[in-house]
Amino acid sequence: MTVTHATKGTVDVADGFEDARSPFDDLSRLFVARGEAREKLDAELRKIAGLPVAVSLESASEVSSEPAGLPGGDRRRAPPRP
Repeated sequence: MTVTHATKGTVDVADGFEDARSPFDDLSRLFVARGEAREKLDAELRKIAGLPVAVSLESASEVSSEPAGLPGGDRRRAPPRP
């Protein structure tokens, strides 16, 4: 099974208030990601300057899998038993 998840959105910021940021303003708390995905996400979020004042996110997920049975989903004939 393969799960693909994509999120896109906008972050509105107020310039000049960088010193007012608190842990509550950490945008990474809006996402659940692990490993390499978390590292890439954190790197992109660090590029956002200013104090986040509004965030709009849109997410989509897609799940795909192959049916059980023979490779390629061919179910016409069961494999021979040993």
